[in-house]
Amino acid sequence: GSTAVRVVGLAPGARRAAEVGYSRGFFSQLNPFAAASGVGAMGADGARKRHTERRLVPFSPRELHAVVVDVDQYKHFVPWCIQSRVLSRQPPLEGGLVDGSKTNGIEQLTAELEVGFKVISEKYTSRIDVTDSTIRAECVESGLFDHLVNEWRFKPGPEPGSAWLDFMVDFKFHSAFYQGMSNVFFEEVVKKMVEAFENRCMDLYSRTPRHTRHQGPSRRY
Repeated sequence: GSTAVRVVGLAPGARRAAEVGYSRGFFSQLNPFAAASGVGAMGADGARKRHTERRLVPFSPRELHAVVVDVDQYKHFVPWCIQSRVLSRQPPLEGGLVDGSKTNGIEQLTAELEVGFKVISEKYTSRIDVTDSTIRAECVESGLFDHLVNEWRFKPGPEPGSAWLDFMVDFKFHSAFYQGMSNVFFEEVVKKMVEAFENRCMDLYSRTPRHTRHQGPSRRY
């Protein structure tokens, strides 16, 4: 298995510190999504896909959080997203349960998204659990996905105004045709999706030119 690691747009000293940390096993200790399956892993049925990624980016956790939680804007910048809208919002739950674990301060959104390419399009509905440092979206109604879960985590980086961004996606299509296509394009699609959010931050906060987003190493573990 493998996990992609990118260090983006930070000063050389900070990038070097991050790289040294990873070379000493720092990533495997801190990455909350690290798993033996890693990028492009499959379940026992040979169809389930899972990708985990960590990036060090020149935006604060608050800035990243604001972009990811703004689902209504996805249609303007997320690849293959035709429409996106929040259907409902519930105020933060105090002492509620998520996946059997007691949590505090969770806001819950219900959103509808439409994805498509050329003449093909599909809608699905997601439940989105939001805290100050995590956003978890789970597909609850779809003719396209058997299951789909996205998770984002945001932690302060080594420099002011920087952050560690941890991203995970785990999915399986209903259609064997779509699943077969995902086997071919999986990593490239996920890469474009994550970079779309990074570019959105660059456009909104004007901190780092777009062309610097690939600076730093991409390492696999």
